[in-house]
Amino acid sequence: MVGYPIELFKDKYERKCIEFNLGIMIDAKEYQQHENLYSVLLRKAGKVLIDLEEECEFVWSEKYKVQILKFIKAIYENLQQNLWTHCQITTYTALQTKLLPLEVFSDPLEPLNNYDVPIFIKELNTTQIKDFGILYIIELIDGIKSIQHLASTVNINIVKNAIRYLKRLGCIALIDIFQYRNSYALNNIKGLIDSTDMQKECMEYIEDDSADTVTLYRDLTSLSSVEEFVNRYLKVNARRLVAYGIVNKIIRRIHHHVYVKEGSKREEVAKKLIELADASLRQEIKLEHVKQMLNGSMCLDEMALKLRIPSQEIKKVALKFNGIIFPK
Repeated sequence: MVGYPIELFKDKYERKCIEFNLGIMIDAKEYQQHENLYSVLLRKAGKVLIDLEEECEFVWSEKYKVQILKFIKAIYENLQQNLWTHCQITTYTALQTKLLPLEVFSDPLEPLNNYDVPIFIKELNTTQIKDFGILYIIELIDGIKSIQHLASTVNINIVKNAIRYLKRLGCIALIDIFQYRNSYALNNIKGLIDSTDMQKECMEYIEDDSADTVTLYRDLTSLSSVEEFVNRYLKVNARRLVAYGIVNKIIRRIHHHVYVKEGSKREEVAKKLIELADASLRQEIKLEHVKQMLNGSMCLDEMALKLRIPSQEIKKVALKFNGIIFPK
């Protein structure tokens, strides 16, 4: 028997408090294997009951006793049959839960960069998603906008939570912002060379059924930028070629970082960048924070997004004060 005991204190209750416990009976071996899963489920359902009790005396009032039984039964049956449940308990309160394969939680705290661009890699059945925030983010995803751009009208934490959820479902992958000055390196082309199916899939994705995909990736990574590649292959959809290569780990982006020697020069560069930053941000940007950006740890893409300055301008300022731009 696994439970989630709850105790609420209010003067209206007979003993100044109410105690209740939401529990399930489960095979001991099953619980040992999936302890976290059942603990999270009980905790979530328990917190919904707390909200309901504070909202409308859902547990204390006799008139809701039958609904409580229906609520618990609906959770059990829907999770058993569909691996997800959406229970509309009152007009304003609902419980939504979906069971995902355990392997998707292998790295639940995977960091997301503001310059990452989500791209759909398989169809998504939105009828099973009841969270309006996630549905709104889904509408915004176009394979072009970065997480920072998606957050222009929404809190960035809401965007990142939605992206993590969709990534765990296996519906999206993350690529970098497409720019003609980007450069790439080969990561693992062997899989593409060995698999004719993969080559055909790539040709379909880039909408060119006669392309030599292996040669395209070799040329893309041997040239200094996407712009050079596009000038050589005018008919190839470079954006889709890059996206397919990143998603399938054929290529990787070469990010450039800025390093300015610590001291007066780093401070001068930081002050100049604050001057160039978006007017709406200048009052919020701290000099020390910008100086930390110049220690070589942050890539140009992220700096450009945080300061809202084109990365080329950041490079010019850094080089003017003998800064170093290095690939990584």
